[in-house]
Amino acid sequence: MQGIVKNTGGSFGGNLDSVPLLDVFQLLFGGKKSGMLEIISGETKKRVYLKSGMIVAAESSEDKDLLGKILIKRGRLAKPELAKALRLHRKSGKVLGKVLIEMNLFSDAEVNAALKLQVEEIIYGMFGLESGKFVFHEGKGAVKPELDTPLNPMNVIMEATRRLDEWSEIEDKLPPLNAVVVGNNEDFVGEEIRISKEEFQILLLIDGKKTFRKILSDSIYDRFITAKTIHRFLSMGLLKCEKPEKELPVSGIDRNTILEDLVKLHKDIYEVVSSLYIEFMNEAGRNILSNIYKKCKTEYTVLDRLSNKANRGIEYENICESAKSLPEDAILHKLGVSLYALSESYLLSIKDYLGDACFERAISRLRKRILGYYENRKQQLAEFGLDEEVFKLLHLS
Repeated sequence: MQGIVKNTGGSFGGNLDSVPLLDVFQLLFGGKKSGMLEIISGETKKRVYLKSGMIVAAESSEDKDLLGKILIKRGRLAKPELAKALRLHRKSGKVLGKVLIEMNLFSDAEVNAALKLQVEEIIYGMFGLESGKFVFHEGKGAVKPELDTPLNPMNVIMEATRRLDEWSEIEDKLPPLNAVVVGNNEDFVGEEIRISKEEFQILLLIDGKKTFRKILSDSIYDRFITAKTIHRFLSMGLLKCEKPEKELPVSGIDRNTILEDLVKLHKDIYEVVSSLYIEFMNEAGRNILSNIYKKCKTEYTVLDRLSNKANRGIEYENICESAKSLPEDAILHKLGVSLYALSESYLLSIKDYLGDACFERAISRLRKRILGYYENRKQQLAEFGLDEEVFKLLHLS
């Protein structure tokens, strides 16, 4: 196939600009291939595992694709339950689904249904990427757990392409993200209204105050289904949009101020963790932090640009200058997500190496600082989709 470069051992790769993803899946399905298909687009990595051409598992670097996140958004799992399950998962090494079953929160069938939903959403997200490269690793084993019943990739692809076609039709007709969606109080005259269960749950989110962005974020359904529902009822005249109240500016000096404060917060976290490691482990502690950083930057490549000269950590003093090489609209989100992942790894490592008492000591020292930052910058953080990251740091346990 033109545009595909073959490598050793049956592997091959190419660029999504020249080889449609649909063609790649058809090749793998038709050839009954077994291995891992990896899609890389900027900071985003998505992987699909196949056996004899059938999909058995998938994983993603995006936080929204995590199984726990999906279960919370679907209303199937409470945040305290997930936090406990994740602690047991890290301690035991068992997969999250197995832990949820052992906690008597889910049955085997329910976990497999959730995994199937997760795999489908990851693949739908693949087709939504505008550019990137792909690599198929022949014979690469699947992550655990695998689906009880493998998925036919062509069925998933048909749904993904259908969504893309419909999205292209409604995208230009959707309201601005900062528009407030409200019910239309004018009398509706028209044919009988039929509302599905999905649509009804989405309509319940509309309270006359939420912006379109907030509705997309709060919905238990994915972006496509939620946007399609809002579009349908706007078209019917059952909903309308109003101009939002004046929002705080998020550009220029305000954007820079938010960035500087975000960096200061994560620098504080690093300094607290570092001081504990040096106090109890000296040079061995420095090596632990260095290894955590190196591992984290393989998942979040933007961290590579922020390395100090020894490549053992971040030069926090130079982050704002280094960040200028990133697209302006992406600076806060890319850095915020990356720094959150790094800070979380630093803090949780204290439990493993220094024990619960030191972990509580670190969290206690940081909680007031994190809470103050969260409360003072909540609106701006939400604008860039970073409020949840800071909130999770505040409740780390």
